[in-house]
Amino acid sequence: MLAAARKRYDHEGFVPDMKQVLAKVAHSEVVDSTLTGAVTDDALEVLLAEVTSLIVPAGSWYEMFDEGTAVGMQFSWRDFDYRVKHQSRLLIPPTGEKPVTAPEWNYVLAREMLDFASDNCEPLILAPGTLLYRARIERNVRELEMQVRRNPSKEMGPPPPEFASAGRLSAAGMPILYTARKAKTACAEVASHSPYDECVVATLEVRQPLRLIDLTVIPDLPSIFDPAYSDFASRRASFEFYRDRMMEYIPGDDRQAMEYLPSQLLTEAFRWLSVPTIHGIAYPSVAGVGGTNVALFFDDNEWITEPGERPNYLASPSKPNSHIPEEFEFRGVLEVRPESVRRYKVERRAIIHRAR
Repeated sequence: MLAAARKRYDHEGFVPDMKQVLAKVAHSEVVDSTLTGAVTDDALEVLLAEVTSLIVPAGSWYEMFDEGTAVGMQFSWRDFDYRVKHQSRLLIPPTGEKPVTAPEWNYVLAREMLDFASDNCEPLILAPGTLLYRARIERNVRELEMQVRRNPSKEMGPPPPEFASAGRLSAAGMPILYTARKAKTACAEVASHSPYDECVVATLEVRQPLRLIDLTVIPDLPSIFDPAYSDFASRRASFEFYRDRMMEYIPGDDRQAMEYLPSQLLTEAFRWLSVPTIHGIAYPSVAGVGGTNVALFFDDNEWITEPGERPNYLASPSKPNSHIPEEFEFRGVLEVRPESVRRYKVERRAIIHRAR
């Protein structure tokens, strides 16, 4: 039991500058996390108190902190961040045993995230009937509301390529459809990039099953007794670290477009290299705390229909390679109803703390 517990916990913690920065872990929690998955729930209840009493003399427990691994992940992301911003935005599989060029190193990190997600993260399936919310914000919100009510499928679809600005997951000129699982989350997202205080929201109903990579959930660790525990824990830590870097808050200043480049490139990898194909990414909202955003890889409003309409996937002259994905039936993927359009008011608060 002690040997298994020491794969995840130790008695040292992390003590920079002679001060312990990690919180102590209760003995019962050490036992619970160690035995979970290794024994049945009924057995766990019986064993918990007895086994806990055996490890109490062992001293204080802390989550194991591998400084070398942590520093390695930080350097790996820092190097990726620099390469994407200043050297290359390509992803090319290494031609030799080890990556040499910037595009090859970019590919290695993207492939690491993609493989872990494909192997271990349950895809999020949006079933028909699922509701998503799309928000827009402009100075003249009343005029915007009327335009959306007149033509919701056009006005609440992805922007035309020539007007598509850079976003967290999409480069300028490459539109995708940003939505959220809740209306307030959609409002918070658009308001965080705008000085205006009212936005228009429309409800989109999923009409065909959509398969997403879900970055809101990190897979649980396997049992410590699992021979693959150490390797999985290391890959999981890297995946979570990179995911968190992708979702960091980026101030809306003149450097925002450049700061989004790493997350944009990783999104391209998820979009084009995933097997089976995915239709988008679910990810935590930075602006709406606790909310979930859904970015769908639909770059043309032909994907969105109003009740009774049929889509025309071949209609857009700006998209010569438009096609109907094999898994989709010839009908709309998302449906928007004019009566679902609502206007929301945004209230902002500034919380000031003395810095020093």
